Amino acid sequence: MSLLFLFFSIFIPLLLGYLILNLFFSFEKNNCRYNLVEILIWSWGLGTGLTTFLIFIFCLLKIPFNLLNFNLIILFLILAIFVYLAINKKIRPKFFLSDVKNVRLSILELILILIILFEIGFVFFESLLRPVISFDALATWAWKAKVFFFEGLKAFEPSSSLFLGGDSHINYPLHLPLLMSWVYLWLGKVNDVLVNLIFAIYFFALLGLVYFRLRPFVSRKIALIFTLFLTTLPLFDYHGFNAYVDLPLTFYFTAAAIFLFYYFQKKHLFWLILSGLFSGLAAWTKNEGLMLAAVLFIVLLYFLIKEKGPKKDVFFYFLSFIFFVLPWFIFKGVHHLGFSNVDYQTLPFNQFHPEIFLSVLKQVFLFHSFHLWPGIFVLILLINLSKFKTNSFLCLFLVVFGGLIAFFILYLFTANAQHVLNGHIVSRNLMTIIPLSIFLSALLSDNKGLI
Repeated sequence: MSLLFLFFSIFIPLLLGYLILNLFFSFEKNNCRYNLVEILIWSWGLGTGLTTFLIFIFCLLKIPFNLLNFNLIILFLILAIFVYLAINKKIRPKFFLSDVKNVRLSILELILILIILFEIGFVFFESLLRPVISFDALATWAWKAKVFFFEGLKAFEPSSSLFLGGDSHINYPLHLPLLMSWVYLWLGKVNDVLVNLIFAIYFFALLGLVYFRLRPFVSRKIALIFTLFLTTLPLFDYHGFNAYVDLPLTFYFTAAAIFLFYYFQKKHLFWLILSGLFSGLAAWTKNEGLMLAAVLFIVLLYFLIKEKGPKKDVFFYFLSFIFFVLPWFIFKGVHHLGFSNVDYQTLPFNQFHPEIFLSVLKQVFLFHSFHLWPGIFVLILLINLSKFKTNSFLCLFLVVFGGLIAFFILYLFTANAQHVLNGHIVSRNLMTIIPLSIFLSALLSDNKGLI
């Protein structure tokens, strides 16, 4: 029975996201065809984000924290969207399962696929083999999820000693702990093994996102090679079963950046709205998501000004972004939660810290779990410098470079310098931009039809 309830805890957000995407497709003018697996990946990200957002709103409205109340409202929303889609005869989204009919794989492609499938299977197997045991996961996200499950609405009362989890970084966004507590509610108990499946799904979703969005621009072989790079990065495999928030953050930011890239390619507002929604979900997942969303916003403004594009599009992006984060930001403002997680009394690092440069370089290129990728990425950039006259390449590069600069600003001018020197945050921070660097590198290696 536990596996059946686990299935429903995954299926309902997936269905909600799928129907909302179909609602978006009804307003899309280009009548594109989409791979069904890819649409389910987008649906998972959007649906889980909307589910936790709705649970947060329900808690603010003092709706009792239980599965029946949540499901009644969510299922009513699903039914309303389904009825609308059924009545609207113009809605005919076109999905397909394979990107090529009568696919004939080369030996190399078959080997690449088998390695990727092995890594995916390994991550899913590990996620169901071990409980949530890592310190940060236990002390922060898993702990909050347990507090929400057992305390319910009391956890949202400032007078409670367990307000938003008590001393467990109460200013962290709530997407992940609410998603874990959603699974606990369906299971009827805390199960730190089955809940791990969430992270394996995010791992698979990230791989699928990169592969399927590459396919319109590169050959299947190139898409598989660069997806393999991402699949075999040890740090990503580890986060696929380790219950840290960094992998969901990476998925949402990567999706938002790729959708922004597609907006500049296709000039369709549909992609910009998707980018805004997923950047909002990044900020709803971790505080760093707000900084990364700001990078996307700056890049969007730069290209709209450079290309004299429609300035009103900024409004649609901003409106999509604030949908998921505005209630949380207001809540944080009312309760004076702030954003910093560093104790500046014990870590008085509020000045310039150039000593972090050598530490970061060592961690990225030598010590941490990115294997050879950072060096390969730098080499690909140097070989393809001339291609950055193309706006599409420049857009992605500016997002990657902007994210890197944003993190370095934190390292250089705040108390986060101490965490850089002791090796705690660099790999987890920079993993957010690694998939996008892989996406950009694949395009540089085999680009077709980019402008």
